[in-house]
Amino acid sequence: MVQAKVDISAGVGEGWMELPAGLSTGNYRLSAYTRYMRNEEESIFFNKIVSILNPFEKDNSVPVDSTEITPGIAAVQSPGSTLSVTTDQAAYSRRSEVQLRLAGVPENIHSLTVSVAGNDIYTGIPSSTLAG
Repeated sequence: MVQAKVDISAGVGEGWMELPAGLSTGNYRLSAYTRYMRNEEESIFFNKIVSILNPFEKDNSVPVDSTEITPGIAAVQSPGSTLSVTTDQAAYSRRSEVQLRLAGVPENIHSLTVSVAGNDIYTGIPSSTLAG
């Protein structure tokens, strides 16, 4: 379904791949091998089954309700910094837009990462359903 080439330096490779928006929810096989391994049997390739959940696809096995989501803000402060994060609302419905306000960002910061995490309501896809 998706292929990517990754450069290897000193025996280590790092990369990413963009999944198509229309990719169906399901289990997929992730395989990795080097150019030299292609001459061998596939049994020596790295293989792992990964579950992909497409949030834009209607999937009746994923519980969906109309409960509100209440944000919990955790600000990590470094010495001498008073970084704070606030939201524009006290609660949100699923898939609603969220506006974050950052205050106290030091002027010498060149990049900043904000992560959104929550309790996973999805327990996985049965391994018997291998897609692709």
